[in-house]
Amino acid sequence: MRLTNFWTILLLSHRVFGRILAQKPVPIRALASVAISFAAFSAEVSGLESDDYFDFGDDDGGEDVNEDFNILANEHSNEEAPTSAAKILESYSIYSSADAHTRKFVQPVLAYITPWHNRGYDIAKYFRGKFTHLSPVWYTIKPNGKNWELTGAHDVDKGWIAEVTAPVERENESDFVPQMVPRFRIEISTEEHLKSLASDDNAFSTVNKLIIQECRTQNFDGFVLEFLYSGYTQPLIQQLSFAAKTAKLQFYLVITPTHGDNVLFETPHFEGYKHLVDGFSLMTYDFSNPQKPGPNSPIHWVKDNVLRLAPNKEDRAKLLVGLNMYGNDYSKYRHESLIGSKYIKILKEYNSKFVWSSDAQEHALIYDDEDREAHVVWYPTIESVKTRVDLLENLGTGISFWEIGQGLDYFYETL
Repeated sequence: MRLTNFWTILLLSHRVFGRILAQKPVPIRALASVAISFAAFSAEVSGLESDDYFDFGDDDGGEDVNEDFNILANEHSNEEAPTSAAKILESYSIYSSADAHTRKFVQPVLAYITPWHNRGYDIAKYFRGKFTHLSPVWYTIKPNGKNWELTGAHDVDKGWIAEVTAPVERENESDFVPQMVPRFRIEISTEEHLKSLASDDNAFSTVNKLIIQECRTQNFDGFVLEFLYSGYTQPLIQQLSFAAKTAKLQFYLVITPTHGDNVLFETPHFEGYKHLVDGFSLMTYDFSNPQKPGPNSPIHWVKDNVLRLAPNKEDRAKLLVGLNMYGNDYSKYRHESLIGSKYIKILKEYNSKFVWSSDAQEHALIYDDEDREAHVVWYPTIESVKTRVDLLENLGTGISFWEIGQGLDYFYETL
């Protein structure tokens, strides 16, 4: 089978896989449909040569779907990254409390925490010595008539902040204090809103004041700004950078990766902004989607995005490269996003088979549900996480985890 930059698996058969196709990347904006009809799939593959896909044979109504999965496993198994359900279930919740605050990864590590996956609050406490920056996802900035408003302050948990930012004692080292840098997300719905943030002094001055004032009020160490179109609002970023430096606040900017034709933040943006911010949180995940199932974050794609933005190694320390702690479960008619607890439930309830994509450097989990519908799950494993941590260490970048409430405990021992 050929594997390209967009390795996809199209699951279209009542009980078995039909074919695994190699296709080119598509724009992130192509995220559209949660289901693909069998007729559309058949039309798509009808013109391919035999070496472009796997044919697992016709469904004769009698053979177990797992016999066909064995063909897939034989094609893609890699002895250097074996795993199994039993192996994961035995070790996923086990970690060394003695090493929980010892850092092996020397570059910055930012951990996002969301209120809707509140296990992240506990993970931040258990492993707070591993994370240099903690970014709870609390704040949203939206236009309100001719003004702008900030929401989310009700989610601020001062007791938790005090716990996770207390000094971490380390043997033979100075105490370490994780930095609190909550995320502020700007949401707009019209072109006029974008224009105002690009050219209206009053608009971006108001937004800046909302962020800086809240950080001062809550005594944060800084903030993370997420705005999809930040590359096109340079005055906003320049003013916010000046205000942050004046207030002695750290400023991290969320940026999107290049994915096919979708390019919202290019190398010139990086060059123009790298002196304005303390770092960039690069969202190198969501490579695949329900319309084009496949791996979450192929490793060659991650590396390509790092080298595209920062060909010079001295600039790469500004990049906090995103690692997804969630996964996706794809089947013929359904798609479900997965967090760690649901993934573990699947491992416990269903017979499953792991295959390793040497191209993407990710595991795929294959199983048949109670209705005998075939599923493929792309969710991080300790092997895929370690592979990425090693890559980023060699490249000289930092890491950003989206988000720690979705992962398995032992993932963080790789740091």
